[in-house]
Amino acid sequence: MAEKSKGKANAAPRLLDRAAILDAEDMPHRDVRVPEWGGLVRVRSITTAERDSFEQVTFDRALATPPQPRRPRARLVVLCAIDADGNPLFTEADEVRLEKKGGKAMDRVFAAAQALNFITVQDIEDLEKN
Repeated sequence: MAEKSKGKANAAPRLLDRAAILDAEDMPHRDVRVPEWGGLVRVRSITTAERDSFEQVTFDRALATPPQPRRPRARLVVLCAIDADGNPLFTEADEVRLEKKGGKAMDRVFAAAQALNFITVQDIEDLEKN
């Protein structure tokens, strides 16, 4: 019978304290190849406040009278796409133009933003239904 390794892989997770949580670097990013646009787009994770805003705007647009365009793909790309220095590439005003971009290219960036932020299609559909 093989002996269990006593390395870090088998170590019990440590209980985090306040400082460990507040000081954790938890804002990863990923570069997405978008051949349709001729290069890479850097996508970052969003903050809790940005996630709340994304959900609220999607929800509010679904309930608006008259109904407003929801643009969840364009909205998430606006929140997540950054330049090499970490600055936003787009503003909310760019949503209309982004929604007119090719679906395949936008889906590449949107899918990376979804995965990085654990936002599922079901999450978006639920927001639009409520």
